[in-house]
Amino acid sequence: MPVEPDGRVAFDEASAWVASTIKGRELASTPAAGKSGKGGSLVEARIALLNAQTERTEVALARERGELISRDTTARFIRDWNTKIKTGLLNFALRRGPALAAELQVDEVRLVAALEIAMREHMTEMANEPLPMGVKDAN
Repeated sequence: MPVEPDGRVAFDEASAWVASTIKGRELASTPAAGKSGKGGSLVEARIALLNAQTERTEVALARERGELISRDTTARFIRDWNTKIKTGLLNFALRRGPALAAELQVDEVRLVAALEIAMREHMTEMANEPLPMGVKDAN
């Protein structure tokens, strides 16, 4: 395994070495495979452990670099964003209705009421849509 002069392991070089040396090697060609009478289970376990440790190290490094965010942070962001959109949609008729009524030269009260009813019906329909990617409703 590639090691720097001060004894630290160079992560990128070590990952490449693991990928080329261990991950790609056939278990049957290892000297210890089959000696225990268990079909090389110790060697398989060590390789699986090394692979898991490598994956955990890669995830930890990505988290340190800021490339990953937690599930809780993502859920909180989506919930806040959805609340903002819902509030905007509920206020749409009152905010835009008067200007539309003036532009179209129609009764403001009737237009705002019609927009309000249509928006609420639309939001009810959208609320019945399934959430994407198997996300469960938190309510």
